[in-house]
Amino acid sequence: ALIPGNEGLVAKLAAEGKTTGGEAAQAVLAAENKLRQTAMANIKADAPDAPPATEAGEESTEAKKDQENVAGLVAGMSNVKTI
Repeated sequence: ALIPGNEGLVAKLAAEGKTTGGEAAQAVLAAENKLRQTAMANIKADAPDAPPATEAGEESTEAKKDQENVAGLVAGMSNVKTI
């Protein structure tokens, strides 16, 4: 089975007539690795900057709000009666 997107490479190698199956597999994997490296570089370039770090043991205001929300949900769930 072909890895989608590499049909042209496989056809070129097959037409060459000198490439072994193992060499063709290595060429396809190299092409896939290059594709993934390029995609990862693009993702990293488009990623927003990380939020500023907090001091050890210090929680951000957003983290505290999240904990309060979860605590409220858990408390609300303990009041639910099952039938």
